[in-house]
Amino acid sequence: MTYIFDEPSVGLHPRDVGRLGDLLLRLRDKGNTVLVVEHDPDVIGLADHVVDMGPGAGTEGGRVVFEGTPGELAASGTLTGKFLRHRTAVKEQVRRATGELWVKGADRHNLRDVTVRFPAGVLTAVTGVAGSGKSTLAGEFTATHPDAVVVDQSSIGISGRSTPATYLGIMDTVRKIFAARRGPRRASSASTPAGPAAPARAGASSTPTSPSWTR
Repeated sequence: MTYIFDEPSVGLHPRDVGRLGDLLLRLRDKGNTVLVVEHDPDVIGLADHVVDMGPGAGTEGGRVVFEGTPGELAASGTLTGKFLRHRTAVKEQVRRATGELWVKGADRHNLRDVTVRFPAGVLTAVTGVAGSGKSTLAGEFTATHPDAVVVDQSSIGISGRSTPATYLGIMDTVRKIFAARRGPRRASSASTPAGPAAPARAGASSTPTSPSWTR
């Protein structure tokens, strides 16, 4: 059997990524072929064989730039190989907060009388294993501070033409700018007064003809 997984680690905590990797290896060990489309270096490192696409995105992509083992990929000169060798260091200096935003006594789903202080004017990460209450806590924050702009995982809109610009309301301003530059619309031909009627041809009857079909 052949299994294909398209970015299965998206949104998972590192602990859960490890569990996912164990499942993938168990599928392989049963004699199956497992193909995983993935960005997470921990999942890539589990592979027996890696196919790296590139060298860039869009028109700059569409080619196989590397094939081999994860170790060989990490030593290669592709963008993926370079980032596999790069490890982000933990920040030593952090920005000072400009205030405080509180959530007090949150008691929803698995939250039990939770009180949290969120510093204002800085970037705060809410983390934890899957199902630990992260999204629930964020929902409680939104309820407490309704002026917050929420960008979640739900669909932008029911229309396939929806974009982030329409979702954020930017298109309203864009439409006003276009309207101001183009000026008022000209009257359509349908609203233009009709000219004088053409004179009737000689010998033409003014009596309307009856339909040629019969009931």
